Amino acid sequence: MQIKNRKLSLWFLALVIGVIFLAFSYLNSSFYINGNDEESIVQTIQSIDLFENTSIEIIDIKDVGDERLVAFLSNNLSAYIHFIKDKYGNYKWSSAEKREEPLSHFLIPLSIRMDNHTNLFILTIATYDNEISKMELLANQHLFVEEFALYKNSATWTEMPKEEKNFSFDYKYYDKNGKLIENEELSTIEPAEVKVEASTSLKEKYLQQLDDTKKEAEELEPTDSSTYALKKVENDRWELWDELLNEIYGVLEEQLSAEEMDQLREEQRNWIKFRDDSALEASHKFKGGTQEHLEYVAVLANLTEERCYELVANYMK
Repeated sequence: MQIKNRKLSLWFLALVIGVIFLAFSYLNSSFYINGNDEESIVQTIQSIDLFENTSIEIIDIKDVGDERLVAFLSNNLSAYIHFIKDKYGNYKWSSAEKREEPLSHFLIPLSIRMDNHTNLFILTIATYDNEISKMELLANQHLFVEEFALYKNSATWTEMPKEEKNFSFDYKYYDKNGKLIENEELSTIEPAEVKVEASTSLKEKYLQQLDDTKKEAEELEPTDSSTYALKKVENDRWELWDELLNEIYGVLEEQLSAEEMDQLREEQRNWIKFRDDSALEASHKFKGGTQEHLEYVAVLANLTEERCYELVANYMK
């Protein structure tokens, strides 16, 4: 009997070790798909369809608050990827882009305007094949002059003035001898004049973030069929949407006029009361039962999700 019990114990121990190993392997492989360090940045880039099976060379990494911007080459073509730090401290990628020109420009809006930074950067990547030595960038009335080392891969970050939201850009380029390159000669790079509105790109970015959060919330699963496990899922789902709601509200505080923001604050106070009252009313159907709190949190999550989409669609510019 003792020998049999010992064998069962050994089999059980082997099973536990196997489960732990498989769990560790899974977590280890998924954890490094983020932007926490250069190795995981490369793995994240290569997990994106646009850069699958390409060679990656990191040129520069720029951190602004909780956001990380990475300039890199994909098969020697200019590209960038944008990460945002989540509540667990991991950088999750939000957008990426690639260009084919030897001197390429990328317009990168941040999610939230920082106290000491604008919410808009111009990233210029010069590759080894670039023959432009200097660029003059006129953004509204602001002139920026950038010089590039020839026959070298480099990244230049131009921060737009934080007091302005909408910009018109005009570019002038100079060759290696310092001679102005006429516009008709610039067949392989962006037009000399480009007009954009940073806030429009920001709205599009948040619409994508809403869809990403919805997908993340739908992938939450209970560990078992207990009410406690179901409550945990609904609570996690509410936390996801509530965190994003606060982030969106902070962006709107920067975008809207004082009068518009006063109106939104009043509307938001009324919405919070509506949300809480609706959740309480729904939970009373199960008053005293195990599902009372589950229903309360589920309604909070559903209404907060709806409010996030509403704020971005109706107010973000």
